[in-house]
Amino acid sequence: MGYITVNDSTLAVKHVNMDIPANTNINYLDGFHLEQWFEKSDEGMMELKNDQLTAEFYLVKGTKGFYAQRSRDFKDYEFNVPNDSILRSFAGIEKELKDAKSQDSTHWQAYRTDNVDVTQDRVTTALDKLQSNPIVKGILFIAELLIKGYLRTGDPSMFDIGPIYTMFSGSTIEGFRLRVGGETTANLSPNFFTKGYMAFGFRDKKIKYGLDFEYSFYDKSYHAREYPVNSLAVNLTSDIKTLGEEPVGSPSDNWAYSIKRMAIYNMMYYKQLKLQYMYEDMSGFSVNPWIKTEYQIPTDSIRFQPVSSDKPLDHLLNNEVGIKLRYAPKEKFVQGRIYRFNLKNPHPVFELTHRASFKDVLNTTYGYQATEFKYSQRYFISAFGRIDLTVKGGKLWTGGVPYPYLFTPNANTSFTVMAESFSQVNPLEFVCDQYASIDIGISTNGLLFNLIPGVKKLQLREVFGFKAYWGYLSDKNNPAYDSSLLVFPTGTGTFDPNRLYEPYMEFSVGIDNILKILRVDYVRRINYLDRPGVSANGVRVSLSFTF
Repeated sequence: MGYITVNDSTLAVKHVNMDIPANTNINYLDGFHLEQWFEKSDEGMMELKNDQLTAEFYLVKGTKGFYAQRSRDFKDYEFNVPNDSILRSFAGIEKELKDAKSQDSTHWQAYRTDNVDVTQDRVTTALDKLQSNPIVKGILFIAELLIKGYLRTGDPSMFDIGPIYTMFSGSTIEGFRLRVGGETTANLSPNFFTKGYMAFGFRDKKIKYGLDFEYSFYDKSYHAREYPVNSLAVNLTSDIKTLGEEPVGSPSDNWAYSIKRMAIYNMMYYKQLKLQYMYEDMSGFSVNPWIKTEYQIPTDSIRFQPVSSDKPLDHLLNNEVGIKLRYAPKEKFVQGRIYRFNLKNPHPVFELTHRASFKDVLNTTYGYQATEFKYSQRYFISAFGRIDLTVKGGKLWTGGVPYPYLFTPNANTSFTVMAESFSQVNPLEFVCDQYASIDIGISTNGLLFNLIPGVKKLQLREVFGFKAYWGYLSDKNNPAYDSSLLVFPTGTGTFDPNRLYEPYMEFSVGIDNILKILRVDYVRRINYLDRPGVSANGVRVSLSFTF
């Protein structure tokens, strides 16, 4: 709410003064004020000269809080700069000089369009003193460890230990898993980074490890994944993974995924060598080509058994080339050490991936050509909430592809809310060589709870979800029709040919923002309930700090 001042003849905006309503359901925020001033330039353009943003925060409702203020001044606009390069359109609207972050306060003071007043200077001094307080330092240390997931080993730190939430985990095959690892930082080298880990399963008695070498063509301020990325990396891994389940945006041995709703046996060991290049620019476009070779070994719970042979294969050898194209215009996110916290906006995100492997080339056991497409977008419904939509599709273009390389719904066998996964699907329950899926998430920002007296003060928020997955396995990739393919492991299945046009479906209803950090969902599987080992009902939880 607020007002906008415009010119009486041209209707050009001259001044903006905005506040959020006092009863807005936003965590930790008591007030939010924005002012902007515009002036007419010599070129006849209305230029933004200054904007001021003030936010009032609280940690516990009803107690004393604090406020933060940001003031920005703009000058020296340039208009009608010719776009003389097709690559410039991918560079984005902002450009940061190479040495910008390394300059001291004296340098920036010379470029200020205003002066720091006495009050602002005192605030800076007070913050410096506060950060040197032992209690505050301890709180900041714990917060950094939990949020970033890494433990610094010095000041400045040249090597960080982590991620801490992968140090302890477990699985049906491995039992209790102990892992230790870490990575170098830009304090050692702003361009060359190394990370690695070693893990041990106390049930399978096997050592796993991973080692990465990455060279960044951009200087980094602390870690290799800082935006934008332009790097060449080599990865060597020897580990274990679940077929049909892959957490999105987090390591698969995250301790939170160790608590399972079912025993998982569809796992295999693998040794992988991968070379990849990653480039992304300020426009939101990125390209990620790779080549890899992977040596796959079955665990005691599965077999690589061709239908035409009485003797199982002791391994599969896969050599793959691939490329992933992604375009996310005007994307905004908070950069983390492991992944990015996406701040979704109304703009679409497109991804296109193609993978290829050629049978008998470099002793490759089986070949394939696979293409996948993904579209996602957030739709804001005025003040009533938002809808998050994700649509995916994929197709295997070749025949003679065994089950480890077929498509399958990404199963979520943990009790956590996991993005881009199906909560009530079992791993490898639906294998196919072509598929389409839809994922709809709805958050109403407390639209219903705000109508209930007393409950409104809790600032609870309703969340709803619906997911569907349709797939089909053609005869050319079905071991029932091709004896050169591998026999399906126990629990592996396909869509019923008699129900060819019926997709798998599930829905969820939940409460978010419980105590401002907890979300609880009830998940219901709608169909294919007659299959052995499936569960119709489930509960998922997650912890998150959101506004």
